[in-house]
Amino acid sequence: MSFRLTLLVSVLVGLALGTARPATASDTQALRYLPSILDMEQALTDLPYGVSAQDTNLGDWDSALAYRIWYGDTPVYDVYVSAAVFETAQEAEGFYYGRIAFMMADNEYAADWDTQPEEIIGEGHDFRLIYWTDEYGRVSNYARLMRVACVVVLVEATGSPASDDEGYPDSDRGMVMSRVASWSNAQMARFPAPCR
Repeated sequence: MSFRLTLLVSVLVGLALGTARPATASDTQALRYLPSILDMEQALTDLPYGVSAQDTNLGDWDSALAYRIWYGDTPVYDVYVSAAVFETAQEAEGFYYGRIAFMMADNEYAADWDTQPEEIIGEGHDFRLIYWTDEYGRVSNYARLMRVACVVVLVEATGSPASDDEGYPDSDRGMVMSRVASWSNAQMARFPAPCR
């Protein structure tokens, strides 16, 4: 799906859900770092999973999308990709380090999985978290936070904490998170945001 078509679809969905707000230059730029359904399918092409789009909350991000990963008719993971674009590298750096502190706080379990993944262009930080939500109960979250100049992107893959409870990570979910993060990171390098 083209960038313009992705933007149009997100605005139309926002209007239908009543969550639309006027698009800013940051919103438009941030959409470049979020994969379409086709991009998601291509990233997971050799894995036995299907993908569908989900509704998500922007929070303090400029753009965010959510996907449900399916094994047959069974939902197995949710993937969230959020992006923010700042005017200066200093603002982006402050947001990046603030997000690390936020991610590590108030969890049942929190681990710095990898504080600088080798394959990342720019800065990167991987997390393994277990926390409680009212909607799903205990949730395990594998996440990668990335920053290139004025752009910050967070990719999260959530699912059951069963394998974590048994002492080992869910390797398929880790692979899904890593592939989606690699796609977003490549977009960050390909389409750098202008910084002041």
